[in-house]
Amino acid sequence: MGAQLVGAAFAFAADAHAAGKGLKPNEHALLMFMALTALDTDASPRYFAAREQSAFALGRRVPDEPDPDDPDAESIEAERRAAFERVRAATQGLVKAGAIKSVRRGRAGQRAMYQLTLSR
Repeated sequence: MGAQLVGAAFAFAADAHAAGKGLKPNEHALLMFMALTALDTDASPRYFAAREQSAFALGRRVPDEPDPDDPDAESIEAERRAAFERVRAATQGLVKAGAIKSVRRGRAGQRAMYQLTLSR
C-alpha cells in the first residue's frame, strides 16, 4: 500500500512545519492515514475511504446510525455529527495546505475522493 506515500507525507508535514505552516494534529493524522491507504503505484494516488474510516484515523469510533425509536438516538446523532465535523475540518485544512485536492465530492451512495498532491 502507501509506504512510500507515508514517507512523502512526513516530508510534507516537516516542510510545512519548517515554513511556519505546520499541520494541526487532526490534519497530520488524517494525512498519514490517507497516505497509508492510498496506492504507491498509482500515478496520482487517491484516497476514497468512508467518513467513518477517516474519523477512525482521528481516534474516533463512529456509532452506527441509530434506530429512530432508540431513546439515545439524539445523542448518537450528535456524536456522529461531531466526528464528521472533525473529518471535514481536517480535510479542508489539508486542501488549504496543498497536501490533497478534491477529485469528487461525497454524496448519498458515493464517497468523496481526494488526490494526494503533497505539494507546497
